[in-house]
Amino acid sequence: MSRSFNIGTPAFLPSDDRRRVQVIHEGASGQTVATVYAIGNDDFLQDFTNERPIIGPYRPFYDLSNGGGRSLGVVEGRARFETYSSAEEEQQVTMNYLGQSERIESVLELASESSIAGGAPTEENTVRIRLGGVLYNDTANGGFNESEGSIFALTALQSDAEAGVALEYCAYRSNTADFSDNLELVMEGGTDCGSFDIDAAYDTPYAVSIALDREAGALVFDVNGSERRLQIQTPIFTAPEEQFIGVQAHASGGSTVVAYADNFGTSSNAPLVSGQ
Repeated sequence: MSRSFNIGTPAFLPSDDRRRVQVIHEGASGQTVATVYAIGNDDFLQDFTNERPIIGPYRPFYDLSNGGGRSLGVVEGRARFETYSSAEEEQQVTMNYLGQSERIESVLELASESSIAGGAPTEENTVRIRLGGVLYNDTANGGFNESEGSIFALTALQSDAEAGVALEYCAYRSNTADFSDNLELVMEGGTDCGSFDIDAAYDTPYAVSIALDREAGALVFDVNGSERRLQIQTPIFTAPEEQFIGVQAHASGGSTVVAYADNFGTSSNAPLVSGQ
């Protein structure tokens, strides 16, 4: 079935060409679960009954559409990230979530297929996979002056110049509209971030979550049940609509990263995209 109508005015391409299939639940009566069998446009069709989506909520990936040797696929039900960097330019593959949440989680794994330029990691040549997002703003509900006052929190599984593979957590406050200047909120051992007492390794999955605990006034970082808390010293307002929530694999200094993500979610009781 189709419906059409005459616009009656000139039609031009929009500056922000955004389309979406969206499930909406209003009120507190329960939970809505819907199934999307395929998605497409004039040039593309993906039939989910034959080709499972990489992860939900499904959306185009900016990094993939802009080349650079990036890839994101599905291997044994997990999202597989791969990208290589040059000596002069870092590279990343980002899987974003389109929506708002004060809790994010995923299972992250850094693969030994990754290669470190020069054989050993330094500050200039690293590989990592991280879970992160803007979880609140300290100035106004919905944000202020674009990104000003927004707090970006992340947990990363990455190569480390001394330990080989390490797990760390970080949080930054944006001091500007575009996050070009920021303040480190976690400082440990003279670095921007804190660490977990976990002997991390390649080819090992880690269950990671980051949550905003409004009642306790804290950001809670968790890896495999090991918890770190950052007490919030400012007011807590809702984050901007565009929260930049997602999983990102990153390489720099000529290194190549291969990493996996599974069970990505924005709620502890959200149904998995596969329905299993």
